[in-house]
Amino acid sequence: MPGLVRTSRAVVLGVLLMASHALGAKKESREIGPGPTAMSDPEIAIGADPAAGIEHAVILVEETNRDENLGAEMETTFHLRAKILSNEGRDLANVEIPLVRHDSKLKRWWGRTILPDGTVHELAESQLDRQTVSEGRIDLKAALPGVVPGCVIDYGYTTREAGLVPYDRVPLQRRFPVRDFHLAWTPYQELQGAYHLTKAAGLSIDVQIDKSHGTIVVNARDLPPVVEEPMMPADPEVSAAVIVYYVPLGTDFEGFWNATSKDVDKVVRSVTRKKKSVTAAMEAMEVQPGGDLEHGLQQAYAWIGSNVERSGLETFEQLQQAADEGEESTKDPVGNMLSTRQGSMFDVQMTFLAVARALGADAQVVFAADRTAGPFDPLLKTWGQFDSLLVAVRPPGSSDRYALVDPGSGLAYGEIPWWLSGGQGLLMTSEGAAAIPLPASNPKKNISESNVEIEFTEGNEVMVSSWVQTGTGQVGLDERRYLRSLSPEERTERIDELCGLGPETDVVTAEVVALEDVNRNLELHCATESLEHGITEDITRYQLEWGGPWVPHLPVLPDQPRAHPVVFDFPRIDVVRVSVKAPEGYVPGDPPPKAVVDGPAGRYILDIERSADGFKIERAISVMTLSLAKDLR
Repeated sequence: MPGLVRTSRAVVLGVLLMASHALGAKKESREIGPGPTAMSDPEIAIGADPAAGIEHAVILVEETNRDENLGAEMETTFHLRAKILSNEGRDLANVEIPLVRHDSKLKRWWGRTILPDGTVHELAESQLDRQTVSEGRIDLKAALPGVVPGCVIDYGYTTREAGLVPYDRVPLQRRFPVRDFHLAWTPYQELQGAYHLTKAAGLSIDVQIDKSHGTIVVNARDLPPVVEEPMMPADPEVSAAVIVYYVPLGTDFEGFWNATSKDVDKVVRSVTRKKKSVTAAMEAMEVQPGGDLEHGLQQAYAWIGSNVERSGLETFEQLQQAADEGEESTKDPVGNMLSTRQGSMFDVQMTFLAVARALGADAQVVFAADRTAGPFDPLLKTWGQFDSLLVAVRPPGSSDRYALVDPGSGLAYGEIPWWLSGGQGLLMTSEGAAAIPLPASNPKKNISESNVEIEFTEGNEVMVSSWVQTGTGQVGLDERRYLRSLSPEERTERIDELCGLGPETDVVTAEVVALEDVNRNLELHCATESLEHGITEDITRYQLEWGGPWVPHLPVLPDQPRAHPVVFDFPRIDVVRVSVKAPEGYVPGDPPPKAVVDGPAGRYILDIERSADGFKIERAISVMTLSLAKDLR
């Protein structure tokens, strides 16, 4: 539902929730229904005014009422009315209604487009297209008809579903200005609702709560648009939102994270007390106390990576096999993982932590958030903001910085996935919780290398390109995980796409080596043929574009002032080496001089040398930082 986007974040060990603001004041909810079927004079008068932030569209009204206090069900009513000012603003007319379960009900629908001449085009409920998004969830989708610049769109719906939403981030700002925003959330009365405003300083936002019903009401006016730019921070870092979630009664707000940390420590201790399972794991890993601690930790880490299939990282084929065989659950994650050689993220992390402590290390749990979805906010007292568990290790009694590890991830010891790096995590110990930095990895560990050969067949009929692309560390990590999750047919299509399949290019070879091994780095082998190379008999001087799918993509940043910093996925070094053989009947000319450009992010090098039968090209880009201030492009 556009007004209430369901979070995809996992609650790692359970749902422990706490209020961010005290409750008080009065309820100011309102009834939601269709807007007028004709434009008002003020709506007619609205036109593009880029200087005022009005360019492509204006959201006139966005309002949501969600009642979760209906026993085992919840009901949501949503309404959006907007004026479209350009073709780019037509995206607002793409309706998408997410439903959590197949038995969810659409109780009410309306949708219409009001043209400048007063004509009204209606979209009937029967025209909503039912699409399966994932197991157990469907979307109802459609595009409102007749949308043109100058029109007003108005649509809304009421849905009825089972359950409730434990944690939800509701955007207050969009890429278009919002004139009137309203949210009323009535939580389940056996729990207490809480809210947390983010990035709301200086905006006209009012929050009130009805003590008798617990309804949280958010009203906002004249919200400016969010400027969208390439490589900008994640939306939660730059735009206002209200986060609504649940609070267990009687929890101490000020001491929430310390109390939570002690609860986590109890869970960890219950795992490490299973001495028989921990000892068996150490025997399998061939590690024991008293030896070199760092060597023992790395050996345990390597054993897990080579012998355990971690949930969420399986290939499509492995998931199918697991579904056929069924799964067993146990309260002994170490013993379960050891016997099955499989485990959830929790099982794997707890096993490594238990062995690390048995070896004598100071080993602790760290909760981490996916920064592409939003950073960890210590003022938000809920586990719903976290995505992953990590383990922090260091020698006993040391005050040195912890090493952060992610066993079973496929990354080297001491590396964590790039989407968890760059911010802070939460270190959980028996003494309490503490923020801990999650540093980005060393760019020298994240290297992409592409070695390419380009030549022409006899008579210059076909241009043949072949190359091998390898990546270390973070390079290709998410692509390999994505490929592993695809069905064989989908995987073939994606690898062909990576190799450059297109209308003018046929793929002869396309392979990712050892994709079944989660610990392997990216290694892509490709060969393509192209008939459309541009050589004709009347061309006396031929210029060849040496770039292609082997060149890692970096977006072009417009040469203009930015509203936001530049954020890279991770520091890295990309090297492309291309060997080009001249077409039949041609000889290589003079290459351009070597180019070396240093900038605030790193260095660019382009070196083209003439060879006996063509050119040798080397292009290297190093990105040595994770982000740049907006005035240091």
